[in-house]
Amino acid sequence: MANKTRIIILSLAVFAVFLVYQFAQYVHTFAMSGPALAISGTPPPNPDEDSDHDGLTDTQETVWNTDPFNPDSDGDGFKDGEEVASGHDPLKPGPDDLIPQGGSNITDQVSTLVVSGLSAGNIDNNNSDQSNQALADISYSTILDAAKALDSSNIQTAKPLAASDTKDAQEKYVNALGLIIQEDLWAPLVNEPRVSAQKFAEFNSGDKQLISDDQIYFNTKAAYYKNVLDEVASIPVPPSWLDVHGQIMDSLKQLIISHQSLAQTDSDPIKSTAALNNLTSLYQNVRPMLSTIVQRV
Repeated sequence: MANKTRIIILSLAVFAVFLVYQFAQYVHTFAMSGPALAISGTPPPNPDEDSDHDGLTDTQETVWNTDPFNPDSDGDGFKDGEEVASGHDPLKPGPDDLIPQGGSNITDQVSTLVVSGLSAGNIDNNNSDQSNQALADISYSTILDAAKALDSSNIQTAKPLAASDTKDAQEKYVNALGLIIQEDLWAPLVNEPRVSAQKFAEFNSGDKQLISDDQIYFNTKAAYYKNVLDEVASIPVPPSWLDVHGQIMDSLKQLIISHQSLAQTDSDPIKSTAALNNLTSLYQNVRPMLSTIVQRV
């Protein structure tokens, strides 16, 4: 095996262990606070700079491919940040610029079911057995709806590009995939558990600007992982790697859907809570997925 391939595989294995450790720390403390990491050397450009004052930082503008010096990139009268916060495409003029989110509002559905149960007498303080059964049915329905809303099948992608199963083709696939993980996923995923938990909690602050910023954060994360998904999908896949490739694509789709749902915390807290729990599972699954790559080489 080429030395470059060995280095990439070893890096993935180390990253998997570190990422799971980071997540374990997040679960234990809920990761609501912590000092910023000190990095020596020349300070990088300020990632929070907003050159055109549209609500998107210059870094976020690169994710959306919007103009960092034009507050309204698509010229439809709404600032780029306003569009991203509300789930609209900042590069597509309205009115048909709403980004597909998938699934209905689960919180509204639960509210409707509870009101219906009260109206029909199924939820009655004088009949605890009947009320418990009705509430159990609503809970079960909610779980099914949440699972359906967060399912990766809500994002459709083309069939994987085919490659041969030669040693050379497999090494090219592993190198390309490893480079994407190292450059596009490593840093975002390491810090994500703590940041996502903190921003999820901030929706209870009542601060409209803070909530808008958090909506922008989660929707931009979804857009970022959509870009990574497209990048992974462009790699020709050897037949013996189709199962691993499918797992990676599935995880990226769930990252997209979960972050879109977290952006809707203010309007659909039930679905967003399920989305945060879904992210928990995704972080836990990273290690075995990357270990599979190590074992297959």
